[in-house]
Amino acid sequence: MKTVIPVLSLAALAACGGGGGGGSDPTPASFLDPGSTQSFALSTFSIAGDSASTDSDAANGTSISLAGLNGQFNSARDRIDFENDGGTADILTNVTTQVALFNAKPQGVEPFLGVIGVPTAVAALPTGEVTYSGASSARFVIIDGNTGATFDVTGDVLAIASFAGTTLDLTFDNFTGTSVTGVADPVAVSDVGVLEIDDATLALGAFSGGTADFIRGADFATEMSLSTNVIAAGGVFGPNGEELGGVVIVQDTGADLLFSGGFTAD
Repeated sequence: MKTVIPVLSLAALAACGGGGGGGSDPTPASFLDPGSTQSFALSTFSIAGDSASTDSDAANGTSISLAGLNGQFNSARDRIDFENDGGTADILTNVTTQVALFNAKPQGVEPFLGVIGVPTAVAALPTGEVTYSGASSARFVIIDGNTGATFDVTGDVLAIASFAGTTLDLTFDNFTGTSVTGVADPVAVSDVGVLEIDDATLALGAFSGGTADFIRGADFATEMSLSTNVIAAGGVFGPNGEELGGVVIVQDTGADLLFSGGFTAD
């Protein structure tokens, strides 16, 4: 759910009223609509390993480009089958319709996680401070090099975007999932901790950078050190900036921790 302080700009408010029926505009509400035959310009933010990338992509009918790979949506529009590759990408829809989290498993390159969506035009961006949130709409893999444990978890996200101050703060919490150490069986975890990304730069509808802090929970053994590097990439999506999505990598060389994940929020 999104809270806007103050209200959107007049241009954005005027655009808000056009979503209903009537008229001759046949454009679906989302590029994820199974009935879509329209062409959409898309932006993709993705991570593989410890690096992030940004791509300009597009969807037209059932065809889509995802991080530069061409593919076809299935009939439910929740999977992409890559052409001439045999790989797939699962579309992990949750709280948003203009941006979606995906988990790509192409045959020819390393698997990667990211978000893809319809970017907001600069003229239609919100003003003031906007709060975005998503329940269980963040997905992270956390590697604790000290214990050899790998966590595969989902969590909630709260984002406060200051379009006037050009900063973005992110809080990820309520992580649940599993932890695996070595060849042991997976163990359920529900108190991993809280990850915060503060003061990411927000400009022209895109964000990057920031500083990280992690408050560990009972299911996590290692404290974050002061030697962290944050790679964040994402943006604002939808006709009037009503949704947010992106990817985050936090490398902690001092404590031998690696957080990598993506999220969507509205």
